[in-house]
Amino acid sequence: MSIISHSTPAPLPKDPAQVHPADVFPEGGKQSAFQLLDVRAPVEVHRSGIPGALSLPILNDEEREAVGTCYHEHGQAAAVALGVELTAPHREARVATWREAVARSDRPTAFTCWRGGKRSGLATEWLSDSNVSRVQGGTKALRRYLMASLESQFARTETLVISGLTGCGKTDLLHGLRKVVPRDVLALDLEGLANHRGSAFGGFPAGQPGQQTFENNLAATVHLAAPRMTLLEDEARFVGHLEVPEYIFTKIKQSPVVILEATQTERVARIIREYVFEPTERSSRDVVHRGLEANLKKLAKRLGGVHMAECLEALAFADHEERWLSLDAHTPWVNLLLRHYYDKLYNRAVTRLERPIAFQGSAEEVLAWFADNGEDRHLAGQLAAVWPDNDFDARQDAFYYVPAKDSRLQGSPFRPSQVRAVGVSGEAGSRETKPRGRESCCQRVRLPPQWLRGMSAQSSSTSTKTSSGAAFARLSSTGLLLSSSLIP
Repeated sequence: MSIISHSTPAPLPKDPAQVHPADVFPEGGKQSAFQLLDVRAPVEVHRSGIPGALSLPILNDEEREAVGTCYHEHGQAAAVALGVELTAPHREARVATWREAVARSDRPTAFTCWRGGKRSGLATEWLSDSNVSRVQGGTKALRRYLMASLESQFARTETLVISGLTGCGKTDLLHGLRKVVPRDVLALDLEGLANHRGSAFGGFPAGQPGQQTFENNLAATVHLAAPRMTLLEDEARFVGHLEVPEYIFTKIKQSPVVILEATQTERVARIIREYVFEPTERSSRDVVHRGLEANLKKLAKRLGGVHMAECLEALAFADHEERWLSLDAHTPWVNLLLRHYYDKLYNRAVTRLERPIAFQGSAEEVLAWFADNGEDRHLAGQLAAVWPDNDFDARQDAFYYVPAKDSRLQGSPFRPSQVRAVGVSGEAGSRETKPRGRESCCQRVRLPPQWLRGMSAQSSSTSTKTSSGAAFARLSSTGLLLSSSLIP
């Protein structure tokens, strides 16, 4: 049984020239169904942009400000008249721009403004194209719809967190996972949406979007994917100056983790490349040096005076034409920063949260683990065969067999290909598949009781035999089913 419950489609608005936000952003639709022409002023778009919308304003910032002042001083009628007067010299050019955008799109087009009122209505009238509609309720309604969906999606999606020490390559891994995970698993890059790497040194020259723009992009990404599982990087509450929604941050703190490992040399090299070499290519040595120095000073209280002085001295030594692009020149101050600040911060968080570990290894090992578990679904069929619906009791045990020689210390996962048999046992008896090979050579591993309770709830809500298998496929697809670290 799928954990995704699709909401009932919203009824079409009475006015056929208007479309509902649910029609614009269909749940699980992968992309918006309409090309949006956002006719709000640029300052409004920057504050709360709608993902994928083209900013083609009917009033620029100065014209909007003048109309707003007129509205407050003389009322709506005077403001509308002033708006028409200010835009008259530009009307033909702006309409031509809208018409070109409509012609280029292979999707239907809809205008939107803040509340779907005067501006989008006027734009529709000027364009005079019966195939172009406007969004009912405007960007305000679109945002309300997307944000409600975001919270709902995260309430029901499974979440797995990519964790690891600073510089281990979590973001690169997240991008790599997009190529190997099933289509119903979303690798969600919060730092990409926030245009910030998340640390004190993580800003980009282009700056960050507005808080609402970030939230809108995040909500649309999740809503259009409607994922069964979401993979997230282990983030703090703030990515730069942007705040991660509380319910997402809470789920990050409570979800199982995949710990990415990298050597100290690899971590240092990645940090130098991302924070020194690449920015220098985009600007200059002097600009980058001043930025690094300023960011280091922001950490003075946490890093401590002695370590701060050592970092600044090492950075100053690297600031030389012949040394600046050398890994060796920057290694001392980066090592100091990791050892005395970032690693301590990470280790404290790991100790405090005590999250279950689903897997732990290098980037190559993590990618292979996801690829293996994402493609091998034979456990689902095995379990469905031995676990009839409406016959499940939380007092039963679920188990699987793995070769005894493959047993590892607590925390090591088993891959689906290693499983020899699966089954259940309880007061009503036992059922299991026949082990491949001699059962005496296998180790029987019990599934956690909290999953048994979850399976009981799923069994009672459906009458098809596929639900048990599908539910276990959700577990095995991420390796959680096979991770001995999650077994009590």
